[in-house]
Amino acid sequence: MTQKPWSQDQAAARALFDELKCHGDWRPPAHGWLATFSREFEPCVPFHRPRWHQLLDLLGPSLRYLFRFYLRKRFIEKKRPFIDGLVHVPHEPVYGVPLGGLGCGSIGRGFRGEFRRFQLVPGLYEYAQPEADCFIVNLRRRGGTVFQRALVFRNFRKPALAGWASGLPEESCAYLGLYPQSWTVYRLPYRGVKLLCRQTSPIVPHDYKDSCLPVALFEWRVENPTDEELEVSLTFCFKNGNGTSADAAGGASVEPFASTGDDDGQPDAVGGLIHQQINGMACTYGVAAMSGDNSSVTIWPRFDPSTNPSLANRLWSSLINTGRLVKWPPTAASSESEAKLFAGTATKSGEEVATAVCVSSRVPARYSVDSAKFCLAWHLPNVRFRSGEQLYTRRHTRWFNGSQSEATIALIRYSFNRLPNWLESISNWHNSVLNDSRLPDWFKSAVFNESYYLSDSGSIWLDGGDTNDWHSQDGRWRCPMLSVMTQNKEMTHISPNGQMYSCRHATWAAQLGRAAAGLRWAAAQLIRAVTHRRGELFLKRLLPLSDVIAFAFAAYQLFYELQLFGHLG
Repeated sequence: MTQKPWSQDQAAARALFDELKCHGDWRPPAHGWLATFSREFEPCVPFHRPRWHQLLDLLGPSLRYLFRFYLRKRFIEKKRPFIDGLVHVPHEPVYGVPLGGLGCGSIGRGFRGEFRRFQLVPGLYEYAQPEADCFIVNLRRRGGTVFQRALVFRNFRKPALAGWASGLPEESCAYLGLYPQSWTVYRLPYRGVKLLCRQTSPIVPHDYKDSCLPVALFEWRVENPTDEELEVSLTFCFKNGNGTSADAAGGASVEPFASTGDDDGQPDAVGGLIHQQINGMACTYGVAAMSGDNSSVTIWPRFDPSTNPSLANRLWSSLINTGRLVKWPPTAASSESEAKLFAGTATKSGEEVATAVCVSSRVPARYSVDSAKFCLAWHLPNVRFRSGEQLYTRRHTRWFNGSQSEATIALIRYSFNRLPNWLESISNWHNSVLNDSRLPDWFKSAVFNESYYLSDSGSIWLDGGDTNDWHSQDGRWRCPMLSVMTQNKEMTHISPNGQMYSCRHATWAAQLGRAAAGLRWAAAQLIRAVTHRRGELFLKRLLPLSDVIAFAFAAYQLFYELQLFGHLG
């Protein structure tokens, strides 16, 4: 594929968005990271071959790393090193806006719509792309299917999914990212029908409850430019695990659910829960859709997306034949084969499990309809670090607790209910910058999109207990959990036992340590230049002294860092 200039690709992507007949809050913003799905990037190879003159300098650190860290981690502690210098992560310019709030783990998405880069365990990333994690679109006219495709852009390699059709013309699809939202437009080959997907994560200014929730929402809008009414079905499929070989270890199960909002005013939600263990910690995925007056929701409770094509092919055929899946709760007239789909047996070794939820709605001729709303939640309430001796609780469990099922369903229903507020708050936040004519266009995009690191960096937000127990002293807050707060111009770290450690001391130590290192470098340069024997001896005696100074201040800085982070081990 020939590589188009970046400006041409952006113009093509903008043209696809401008074709949409969107108004109000559905209209994508004028700024953000734009690309068509056909965008090709220049190859980027990481630096891993040092030059000959660098080998001698790297020999000592490399041997220390190998014998004192890498081999111990891999073969004695049986853990994956968090810095693996022998296995480089390849640079892939494919990522878009990640999913999830702050400190709750994140699930990445590529700008072509794929789910990848799972970071559910703090600091550990999985870069695989599970094939079953995708959306499927089905178009029906006059009672028959006229178009059905999985919205992924490569052929399925898993045997169980080989019967699914995939791919669209890449130049007919475009992506726009403006953290914490993204918009994807698909111009389908069937008579110019267009789909618009808006992805939203709950990064809400000044809302510290909603901003820590492990959820993401996907809203779909359908434009029907034809002269006939269409029935449009959108299906969201998601599997257990994060794309690694551990997904087939067994023990995962699916629990279908349907909750009604008659009692508490929350929206109705229908979907499936995937119960599993990730790194020895209980984790539940929730995949759900919000039912409405103009749409119907059906589900496919379970299928094996890796080795067994039977149920996966039946799912695909059910969409082609009826545009729907299986109604939940099952009726008395449900067949025995359908009833088996709802059996919640756990997977065996070598098996994976996935669930799917489908929303069907009618779109009148030459009309646009808000077709479907999906929610993806991941409830991993407790996390461990290093040896696993200490168990920590994520912040969102303060409001969403109970059993894994109860908490995940509550997360989903709460997210559907709060979505309008999130959209309004995020829009106001964006517009405060986007509408400022004094700012350059590149800044308006970068200032939001570079904030992705808040959720995708391995950050973790733990529950620190009741804030009524916090008290201040000298303008500095005390709380029982790790926290970083700014009360004065000086930043203060607060340890779990309530002790406070000032960043100012560590900063002084770092600056003085750098000064000592600079002194040593200057002395070494003078030795090379000085020919007088007494001066040379004096400077050689100065070198050990500068080493002692640098070591002392480095130890001083390390002391504060260990005091701050020692509780993580």
